[in-house]
Amino acid sequence: MFGTEAVLAGDGLNCRGGCHLSFNRRKTRRMQSRINRFFVVCLYTCALLLSGPAIAQLNEWQSLIKQVQTLYHQGKYDQAEVLAKKAIGIAERDLGPLNVAVSLDSLATIYRWTGRNAEAETVYRRGLTILEAQLGPDHPDVATTLEYLAFLAYAQKREAEVEPLRLRVLAIREKRLGPEHLAVSSALYNLGVMYTRQGRYAEAEPVYQRALKIREKALGRMHPEVAKILHNMGILYWKQHRYAEAEPMLGHALAIREKTRGEEHVDVSRSWAMLGRLYLDWGKYAEAESAYQRALKILESKRGLSENWLAAPLKGLAEAYEKQGKYEEAERYYLRSLAIYIKVLGPQHLDVAPVLESISGLYKKMGKADEAAHFAERAAKTRESNK
Repeated sequence: MFGTEAVLAGDGLNCRGGCHLSFNRRKTRRMQSRINRFFVVCLYTCALLLSGPAIAQLNEWQSLIKQVQTLYHQGKYDQAEVLAKKAIGIAERDLGPLNVAVSLDSLATIYRWTGRNAEAETVYRRGLTILEAQLGPDHPDVATTLEYLAFLAYAQKREAEVEPLRLRVLAIREKRLGPEHLAVSSALYNLGVMYTRQGRYAEAEPVYQRALKIREKALGRMHPEVAKILHNMGILYWKQHRYAEAEPMLGHALAIREKTRGEEHVDVSRSWAMLGRLYLDWGKYAEAESAYQRALKILESKRGLSENWLAAPLKGLAEAYEKQGKYEEAERYYLRSLAIYIKVLGPQHLDVAPVLESISGLYKKMGKADEAAHFAERAAKTRESNK
């Protein structure tokens, strides 16, 4: 969670409820866009079929769905859940199957973003059955639901199910939308992320390259969505120790983000933090120190940003200081990082162990044998508790 997975995701530490600032905004836009597409079909169909009292039910249902969107955007998930279930009831009783599908999609999305993955999957599958029956098995909205199911399969550690779902998404979008559509680029991007996480680097690279070509053609070379692919291609090369190839990818992504988002945006901090990791592994410790400092300066200036964003850059900066023999600075940042890891994940989480081990190693270098032994023992106990 705190290692390459967190870096690859481009966010801070994962936490229940979707605590990431910019990620919350993106998820809200996706939910609104998907529901709005459904509305066009549902309202047109209902206008043809309904009259009298049923129109009142349609209006009530539409109002409920809009309220669900608003509450979801505000993070009021419990209230949104209640209204989504009410919308399902009205749709099932008085409206049509596509209205039921919209309502189910709203409820499943709430479950997904509050960590209730098994419940989300059940509801999405119910909606998928309706969509396939009403719109056909190769409709783009079927592909969107399949994409969510792929995410949930991965989240529940059923990785063997993920690739077939993502490949079906890609096939549907290529067939229905065309091979150069931005939705095809998104499907390719998700495949690239999956292949990278699985260590299938040779398969990830051409997938990312194709996604990048589509986005550059459709959006221009300086678009934030182009930067997103460049950033992950940099990570792909970094994982293969192709540091000289990773650096320009990450640097280009950084330049785009600074120009389009502003130099203080959290996406810019992600780019700096990833460059810090690259330079650290490349043995360029002064550059790593500078990059991590830039990342932390941005993050620490953001009011309301969850402190879990700070954990990995703090640890990275501590490592850069340690490599340069700046042990007191390293100690300070390691301990700050450790405190956040423990606060967010709990003292016995497996991802806490490497931080404890790093601190132990630092204390050995500082000649603090007792402190080194203490942290080494804590690390060993943490690893043992996770067996």
